[in-house]
Amino acid sequence: MSTVMNAASREEFLARTHIGVLSAALGATGRTLAVPVWYSYHPGGLITVLTGRRSRKAQAIRAAGRFSLCAQDERPPYRYVSVEGPVVSEEEPAPAERLALARRYLGAVGGDRYVADNPDPGRENVAFRMRPEHWLSQDQSAHLLRSRGRLAESGMRLSTASPMGENVDRQSATRAAREPRRERCGVPGLGLRHSHRGQRGGGEIPGLDDGW
Repeated sequence: MSTVMNAASREEFLARTHIGVLSAALGATGRTLAVPVWYSYHPGGLITVLTGRRSRKAQAIRAAGRFSLCAQDERPPYRYVSVEGPVVSEEEPAPAERLALARRYLGAVGGDRYVADNPDPGRENVAFRMRPEHWLSQDQSAHLLRSRGRLAESGMRLSTASPMGENVDRQSATRAAREPRRERCGVPGLGLRHSHRGQRGGGEIPGLDDGW
């Protein structure tokens, strides 16, 4: 089964809030600049990255005339989208665009505070807009579901078809019958558990008289 996302899925994934990794060639040296960035994107549109006018990112992007951006979700099931393309414009972003990008990553309160604490009176920020041209993507959801299905099927066969499975079920049932009933102690936030075995008079549960 293919792990490559279709066009709609990869664009929807890229439009979510991820920290992107921007990569750009550094001239003819054979080296590459790769840095984490905030970005904005809407399905079917351009990718926008804001940076300082004199930053190394800006210099590398101008020289190369194109860059790539990779966004990933490293939590299972692993997914990523990588896109590369030409820069179609370099322009001064409006204050509203800079604020919107900060709010995208920091929320309304955090974004407002970030812009207030980092003013740009000299208009040093620039917006590079890239048209996605080449896409790479991967979504491991199908593999994860198939693996879970195989594990569940193996467990069912073990418990219903083999003598070992029957012994395991009997042993589990025996342990459950022998174990004392356990409940939460009722102390908010502690989540302590105490046995009702040997409960003392007056309803006092052992373990709650130790200084909590």
